[in-house]
Amino acid sequence: MPRNLEHIILSGYVSTEQYTSPNTGRDRVNPIDRNRNSHGNALMTQLGMAVTSFRQHSDNDFVYLEFISERDCLLAFDSFEDGRTGDHRFVSSKLEKVIIDGQEYKLYRACVYLNTNGISKFLNKIEAYLNPDKDSPLGNPRNTKLLNNIAAIQQATLASFWQEDEIEFPDQDEEVWWEIWLRRENTQNDTREDESVVNTFLDYLIEVAERRLLFPEHIVRMVRTTARTLSTTILYSDKLAELRKPKEAADFFTGLESGDANDWVQDLKSRTINRTTDDSVIVCILDTGVNRGHPLLEDFLPEGNMDSIKPEWGTADTHSYGHGTPMAGSVLYGDLTDIIQDTSNIEIFHRLESVKLIHPNNPHQPELYGAVTEEAVARAIILNPSNKRVITMAITATDGRDKGKPSSWSSAVDKIAFGEEGISNDKSTFCVSGGNTVINDASEYPSKNFEESIHDPGQAFNVLTIGAYTIKTVIDQNRFRGATPLVNAGGMSPSNSTSLTWDNGWAIKPELVMEGGNYGIHNNGLIDPDSLRLLSLGKNFRTEPLYSFGDTSGATGMVSRYAALLTSQYPTLWPETIKGLLVHSANWTPEMLGNRNINEFPKTELKELLRIYGYGVPDFQKAVRSANNSLTLIAQESLTPYRLDGSTVKTNDMH
Repeated sequence: MPRNLEHIILSGYVSTEQYTSPNTGRDRVNPIDRNRNSHGNALMTQLGMAVTSFRQHSDNDFVYLEFISERDCLLAFDSFEDGRTGDHRFVSSKLEKVIIDGQEYKLYRACVYLNTNGISKFLNKIEAYLNPDKDSPLGNPRNTKLLNNIAAIQQATLASFWQEDEIEFPDQDEEVWWEIWLRRENTQNDTREDESVVNTFLDYLIEVAERRLLFPEHIVRMVRTTARTLSTTILYSDKLAELRKPKEAADFFTGLESGDANDWVQDLKSRTINRTTDDSVIVCILDTGVNRGHPLLEDFLPEGNMDSIKPEWGTADTHSYGHGTPMAGSVLYGDLTDIIQDTSNIEIFHRLESVKLIHPNNPHQPELYGAVTEEAVARAIILNPSNKRVITMAITATDGRDKGKPSSWSSAVDKIAFGEEGISNDKSTFCVSGGNTVINDASEYPSKNFEESIHDPGQAFNVLTIGAYTIKTVIDQNRFRGATPLVNAGGMSPSNSTSLTWDNGWAIKPELVMEGGNYGIHNNGLIDPDSLRLLSLGKNFRTEPLYSFGDTSGATGMVSRYAALLTSQYPTLWPETIKGLLVHSANWTPEMLGNRNINEFPKTELKELLRIYGYGVPDFQKAVRSANNSLTLIAQESLTPYRLDGSTVKTNDMH
């Protein structure tokens, strides 16, 4: 059945009503059995010792303490928060996996701030726990949920705030860059709450990076110093929330052979029909710059649509092999392999923007890439303030150490996608690369892909994170006699990274996979001939106008193209709806399913399928058109499902 019908968009058929959930939810904290006297007195002693120990180094009226759980016992984190007075507050938590007698266990650590009143309140909780006269009507000790699962209380050290599970806490006298998360009290206005902390750093001659990030509850700063110096400064500020290691952007670009293809380029240019106008949808490419003089780009990337984080960098693609330029080709045309030999005309409805995010030969000092990304998007909006925009970024961190947990970069990307105000005209469809797995030997595939976590900021909830599959299997046997493809058609590309190692609570990533290329096996080694790669546009367009490209970067460019085409076709749809149409159009290939029916998969295998391939390969025709026997019905509405009543979150609206 041909897909030649527009989707049906419903509007106005909704009423809003107050909603109160009858379900109070399941409490995940299960207190273990305790002897109240021995446990309560032990906690009382530990609390006193921890407070005294912390105050030996400071005359402040507050302390930071660390509460450590029993093995495999969740702490009642909410109970550490005093929402009314702020006398004690939950600062941060960590999950630690330990091996005891050959068995792996989970330990939870909660870092908690307590002022003088907060210390008294916590002592009162322990005293009430010890006092049988204050038992609940059912005869249970007071504060059992809070206290029973606590194994130890100790003074917090700087390492208590360290959030990097896979990276050792720096040596005391090692000078390194730190990402410091500071608590923010005024969530509405920027009142420079970090000014006193920054002044303290400067007094100690600590190098402070210029950029910062603002989130609703935190301010993030970058400083270069030693752990010993931080232990005498920020540890005794009531602003400290978390410490992290800054990310480094990955350098994953590969140059391959290419010949003189100017005749092919000119032929394609003659067949390309420019349907863009001043108010066309724009795809903003955050990358290494673009060489807009390429004949297939110049009509769609005006010089006024180019900018750079640092003016001295210029706007050209200065990477040795080029990356922003082939990204632009993928965003504009998709895989040129499919169209370069065609004879039909091609219509293009979207334009490009380029904001240079990194300069490989003149890199940032270790940066707050979240702040850099925010600035890049702000620059793009200044260039074209009224156009609808799809943002695409194939720059990622060098590793996937976050394993789904938010970072400053992913949080900033989430904020950009969601919009400053969270309203539909303040949002953007944001496509992010999942980051590449580097395969050096055929034996590493696919186990290394399963172990390689999606790279930061691909864990961001509000973006489309793009992975890679492949259908490219043709190898020139005259050049590589006896060579075979590493991956069967429809399988996972060797560059794909996954979220198999993430806890279930984190997002399913990648959401979509697109063509990322393949490897071949030849004489027991790996080869990557051009026939197993995407074809895009070369940086050196006069001598190398066509360029072999791929991996998750090329895949991200092609999904961004789909998003732009959908937005051009349905300009009233929200970015969330565009994202939904693409995801719901996707499906898994027979190779991904092992030639089985999806209904045959047990639950565990379904989870693995999602965390390797997301929802599969998007079908653009399904995303953009309905058929007589296959209708897509779209309803866009906004509601406020929850409200804050004091310090309690309650349900609010239903439609």
